[in-house]
Amino acid sequence: MTGTPESSGQNDAGGGAGIHGERWGWELRAPETSLPVPFEEQPPGLPPPTAPWLARLAGRRDRSPQGWWSHVRRACGVVVIGGAAWLSTALSWEYAGWVTATLIVATVVVGYFALRPAVLPWWGDLRYRRWRSDLLTQQQEVLAATREWARRRSEHENGLAAESRPERWEPLRPVTTHRVDVYGGDPSGCESLLLSVAGSLLGTGATVTVVDLSQDGICHGLVRKAMDERRTVDAALLPHDLAAVGLLTGLTPEDVGGVVAEAVHVSERDRSAGGDKTLDATLIEQICGTLRGPVSFTRLHAAVRVVAYQEPRPEVLEREEYAALVDLLGEGARRSTEARLFRLAAALQRLAALEPGAGADGGTGRAKDSAGTLVDGVDGSPSLRVWELSERVGDLAGELLAHVVFQVLLHRLRHEEQTSGRVLVVVGADRFRRTHIERLDQLARRRGVRLVVFFRHLREDAVELLGGGEAVMFMRLGNAREAEQAATFIGRDHRLVLSRFTVSRSSSLSTSVGTSRSESATNQDSVSTGKQWSKTRNYHYGAVMDFPHDSGTRNRGGQRTTTTGRSTTVSSGESRSEQEGTSESQSMGYQRVYEFGVEPTFLQALSPTAFVLVDPRDPGSPRLGDCGPEILREMEQPGVIRPSDLAAGRLPAGQPLPSAMAPGRVVGPASLPPPSIQPPSFQPASLQSERLPQPPANASPATPPVEVPPAEAEPSPLPAPNRWRGKFQRRPD
Repeated sequence: MTGTPESSGQNDAGGGAGIHGERWGWELRAPETSLPVPFEEQPPGLPPPTAPWLARLAGRRDRSPQGWWSHVRRACGVVVIGGAAWLSTALSWEYAGWVTATLIVATVVVGYFALRPAVLPWWGDLRYRRWRSDLLTQQQEVLAATREWARRRSEHENGLAAESRPERWEPLRPVTTHRVDVYGGDPSGCESLLLSVAGSLLGTGATVTVVDLSQDGICHGLVRKAMDERRTVDAALLPHDLAAVGLLTGLTPEDVGGVVAEAVHVSERDRSAGGDKTLDATLIEQICGTLRGPVSFTRLHAAVRVVAYQEPRPEVLEREEYAALVDLLGEGARRSTEARLFRLAAALQRLAALEPGAGADGGTGRAKDSAGTLVDGVDGSPSLRVWELSERVGDLAGELLAHVVFQVLLHRLRHEEQTSGRVLVVVGADRFRRTHIERLDQLARRRGVRLVVFFRHLREDAVELLGGGEAVMFMRLGNAREAEQAATFIGRDHRLVLSRFTVSRSSSLSTSVGTSRSESATNQDSVSTGKQWSKTRNYHYGAVMDFPHDSGTRNRGGQRTTTTGRSTTVSSGESRSEQEGTSESQSMGYQRVYEFGVEPTFLQALSPTAFVLVDPRDPGSPRLGDCGPEILREMEQPGVIRPSDLAAGRLPAGQPLPSAMAPGRVVGPASLPPPSIQPPSFQPASLQSERLPQPPANASPATPPVEVPPAEAEPSPLPAPNRWRGKFQRRPD
């Protein structure tokens, strides 16, 4: 089938198929960033500048004697040795030549050391010029290699940026290929959705039939767009173009009986099962069988009145038809069916009043568009066919005519062959019963016709039909009960929600006061008694023997001491302490709940063109989309701008702001400026270590890009040689 999705039903908004293919709306996709892949190749670096002659030259300079006295001594030495060499030429003995040669060599050596302080700066400048020339040659080679490395890295980053996708609108359509039910929405939102759906299907080559019974003019935008695109349109406004449409044309008497009986019973909401509807269909079938010409509501109403009341022949009936109708029922049968015939006559009278006579088109069967011009289809098969119920029809007549149109649609669909590429859109299906919608769905599936049904409200029979098809779209549902039923159908899911949040605070203040008193008494009694005596003995030594004898004094004494004491100690004290503390704690508790995936309040707050698409065959269901026509207009404009680019200050020069772009809405991809590459600053070469050009550190993938100068740019000039002359000279002491 034309425009039928094969797998996911999602297309890329950036391509032509995404904008011009089947599209029910737009879905805002979040930015998609690819995994970062570092650029593994390291940037080329300058080789370390080596100057081995610098150390040797500096060593020679340091070893050279400095000061004016050393210069005087060297000059005097050169003069003395040179003079001696000149005088040695006058010698005539045999070794005079050797002496002269020796003195000449000594003169040259002393002259070298004498001229060395003046020659070293000149030699240093010469070596520096050579070294600088070699270094510039190496820098040019490294610059060329760095430019090539930066080009490869830029290609790598551009490839990664091409894989990432910014925030964007992408076309949205259901995965299903048969039936889609649309619930809710106001007339403007339904008109935008119909324009998006049918307009994109017409672009794929499908044949679209729209039956608009809402009496809100929802199909007007689609008709205008189809006519602007020079498509074949067959538009009919009922009941003004009722004769041109020919609802009863091509139907058998049995079909006409079923159409009228079903319309009468459904419009009156007579839900009693039994033979009333069957008997009414049989009566209409027999009456139609007596009519020889084309059947219209006017002729059918006149025939029913002739059967019921035996009226004189009306002008719309022929004599043979009138004779057959008069004799159709006997007197007893007519009296038993008088109530049914009266009800059928009343309904047909309303339909006959809506049916005008043959208009200016002469009954050719061609429809008039809204501008009043005739639009013929190609080979009788227009791309867009529209039947619209006018808003000027009364409630009773409009309800009856809507059911007749629906029943005629069922019968015509029943007699068609199975083909592909056809889409049938029924707008304002709230007035039809569940069994009729299911019968229409069954016939559409058998004939290969895609069916789209619009319901203004989600109640009564529409609730029973919810989910009976495949995909369901919910637009704004202002009624709370309807929004809750839609949320219940979308489903519930498990989630963790914050169920408890506790904050506890506590403060404590404690004061303690203590008093203490202590008393102690001490009694002390001591008695000491002692005796003391001493005795001295002396020894006398003689010639034969010695012997002791006592001599000296003997002392005796006694001592007694008594001490009595009493002491009393009394101490008292008081202590006081205060303590204050404050503590605070917070605790959160999460609970696993089973709640609505989409809250009813969300469905009540949808914008007029927003919708929620629920498709059981889509793994990403439910999806939030928008069918606003301004999105398509802005995406088809070249050079559209995303709000994120405006916030980041990436508005291209001279690019105006689209007037239809609302804040927070992405209107399409925008080209980003390429990354800028700045030239590096190479330091000039020098003989001093602090001025030598240092090689850049090996850059890692996380470091900023190496800045490369353009091909025609030259590196920074090196210092002139005369700036280094003083580096090798010292002032005289």
